[in-house]
Amino acid sequence: MVPVHPYFFWQLSLPAVALEGLISRHSPVRNRIALSVVVVQNPRPPAAVPHANFVTILHVSACHVLEGKVAIITGAASGIGEAAAKLFAENGAFVVIADIQDELGHQVVASIGPEKSSYFHCNVRDERQVEETVAYAIQKYGTLDIMFSNAAITGPIGSILEMDMDGFDDTIATNFRGPASTIKHAARAMVEKQVRGSIICTGSVSSTLGGSGPPAYTASKHAVLGLVRSAADDLGQYGIRVNCVSPFAVATRMSTGMYNVDASIVEASASSFSQLKGIILKPRHVAEAALFLASDESAYVTGHNLAVDGGVSVLSTTRSRLRK
Repeated sequence: MVPVHPYFFWQLSLPAVALEGLISRHSPVRNRIALSVVVVQNPRPPAAVPHANFVTILHVSACHVLEGKVAIITGAASGIGEAAAKLFAENGAFVVIADIQDELGHQVVASIGPEKSSYFHCNVRDERQVEETVAYAIQKYGTLDIMFSNAAITGPIGSILEMDMDGFDDTIATNFRGPASTIKHAARAMVEKQVRGSIICTGSVSSTLGGSGPPAYTASKHAVLGLVRSAADDLGQYGIRVNCVSPFAVATRMSTGMYNVDASIVEASASSFSQLKGIILKPRHVAEAALFLASDESAYVTGHNLAVDGGVSVLSTTRSRLRK
């Protein structure tokens, strides 16, 4: 536990209501820090405020919400996975960057620091590599608390009438079989070590809406959501939570590369469909949702699909445009 000197002095008297305000403004959800406060009732409040209920803060300490946890993040060399790796590490986790983009993966480790992260080559299409990645994490860090199954590809675009079936198979192998393997081997390790862990899969708005992505991609993301719900039912008996985080279009290497456009084009297009105006969806926003699902802040949440889509999946775009 590390003293939080920027916000508090070692000993400070203030009204109880003010203390509540300070704690709420520095809550885990807002600043990713859980505050531990030791207080005593002040029997003699200052004469200037004779009726105030004053307390004295003896000690305030901060604990990052993933302090000491071990996480594997697949597809962590770029995009959402990279943002999550950095955010998890900032919050105290040891992170295994699992990806097939070796150079980028090592760059992410360098940006985080080797004391909090490491890289392991993993193609999630290959179950053996997934199993080896889990074994590596346990050998290096001693346990596994969090699996964030994030690796995915776009797959063939265009109409199903011209869909390349080999491309379809590749998409299912990466986007669906990959998460199935990561859930399987992460859960095995957690059960063996009696870890009440958290498994998170990256879904998509395409997990619930047809026509929001190419056919193969949409099919794979629908399948991921079904897998998450089934696994949540299966693994709940071991205290393992399984959830999905489903973003709308985010400007990443994958989304910009799909149509060979700049990030600004993807963001402008996404914003035009979103009902939530005045904000642009960034990888960090999705990473923050994953952080919530990874942490004990979501201790009673399982089988859930957390949409990070500005209301796209639940609100009628047609109706909102007619109102205009």
